[in-house]
Amino acid sequence: MSFVNIRGVGLQAINPTTSSGVAIYSDGFFIPHETAIADEYFDVGQVEVLRGPQGTLVGQSSTGGAIFVTSVRPTFDGKTGYLLQSVGNYGYTKTEAALNVPISDQLAVRFAGNFYNTDSFYQDIHVGDSPQITQLQPGNADSQSGRIGASWQPTSSFSVYIKYDTTTRKGDGYAAKNYIELAGANNNIDPRLANPFVISYDQPSWDKYRMSTDYRGGQLGCYRIRRSAIPDRLPAR
Repeated sequence: MSFVNIRGVGLQAINPTTSSGVAIYSDGFFIPHETAIADEYFDVGQVEVLRGPQGTLVGQSSTGGAIFVTSVRPTFDGKTGYLLQSVGNYGYTKTEAALNVPISDQLAVRFAGNFYNTDSFYQDIHVGDSPQITQLQPGNADSQSGRIGASWQPTSSFSVYIKYDTTTRKGDGYAAKNYIELAGANNNIDPRLANPFVISYDQPSWDKYRMSTDYRGGQLGCYRIRRSAIPDRLPAR
């Protein structure tokens, strides 16, 4: 979960009915909730941060300001690309790559992908009922993102850009910790819960969404998003 604030204005609590005070746009598409802000941004070409209020430019949810994240578009300058690889502890791996291919003087495509994995920082001891699924790790992440874009420019004054974007994120749910357990006031259930990295929580989640197409020339835009979350488990306590 991520919270974005500009000059102290934004959002600092999880509330599905409350919008952030900072409007965030990814390739022109508004991200309405903080659960999607933390998704992986890859092959980024430009980031704009505007202090608020920005209601005239972007409308609602922009009292604190607005952030525009724009991905790299296909170019006709030649075949280019890159590969970035990161590794770390707790099973952390991240691979980001992109490839730009001009097919002709008028048509170019660009492929980009991001693959991210990490284990949980926490130990789930499953106090109470026995877990129906063993070896779950609340707080882990397994994310795959891909993008393909095509630019067609038959004349210097007319261009069409079409993009398909998909992200699949899997995990065993967000790790939650009760402050009472940290204070030691209610640890008669299991003394191990006084450890900040020991939890009793079990809630897998699944998210997937796709966006968008952008048609330029006549200044016509079209955006589509699909998102779903399927919790398969409830808190174990």
